[in-house]
Amino acid sequence: MKQQHYPHDIKTYQKGIQSDTNKEILGRAENGEHVDALNMRSMSMDGDNMAKKKIKGEDLLYDALDNRCFVEVGPLAGADTYECMMTQEVNGNIIELWASTEPGKYPPFIRINGQIVLMSDALPFNLNYPVQYDKNESCVGGEIYITDNNVSPMVLSVIDMMDNSAMTEGGECTQKYFGDFDPANYSIPVSSELYKPAFVKQESVSTASGYDATFGTSGLVVGSYSYSYRLVTAEGERTPFSPITELIPVARRKTSQFGPQYPYSHTH
Repeated sequence: MKQQHYPHDIKTYQKGIQSDTNKEILGRAENGEHVDALNMRSMSMDGDNMAKKKIKGEDLLYDALDNRCFVEVGPLAGADTYECMMTQEVNGNIIELWASTEPGKYPPFIRINGQIVLMSDALPFNLNYPVQYDKNESCVGGEIYITDNNVSPMVLSVIDMMDNSAMTEGGECTQKYFGDFDPANYSIPVSSELYKPAFVKQESVSTASGYDATFGTSGLVVGSYSYSYRLVTAEGERTPFSPITELIPVARRKTSQFGPQYPYSHTH
């Protein structure tokens, strides 16, 4: 095969990337384009075209401090092991969820505007299960919703966490979200519907014989039956009953004759 050589296409960027959101001219350069940029965001356009928009990058807002309201502020133990699992803004407050790569040694915590407002080994989130989250800004103080498809979803009041860390006027420093934290008080019970029992088949009992033998059972009264079930724990907790089955008939044999002609083997 004959080797082909193409001229180099060199472009110099002196003031960062070129922010071009005009889809009519994006990607229309005859010689192609190469964009290598830092602090940028791709914006979807028609087809495979992507416009690049400059962003400001990241700023360090809060230091890694143990600043719970009842301790003397100091460095956060195990700070280099923590990773941020969630960041969202609720009514102007920046809320973060952090977990450690050594969960048995360093507990997960939530902080608001840089102050730790919840830290407990009972907070049921770790780095093995990425979280999903949402917020509600329409209620007083706002709420956050957190789940990870491993534990029950949790609802936490932003203003209540701030109140109990003395971050608001009239708030007091308490152990509500620290030593006294009980995740059951903030978890949403998950309701799952049980499976519907399926009627598979009706079998003859080996002892069934004679004119008045019951077909398919050795004790049920002739008629129609439906079944449902529920799950019960040793502590007495009970689920709702499952969907009920269709009617299942229990018939009697009307003849002991089993000839090939009606009314014998097909009469019940």
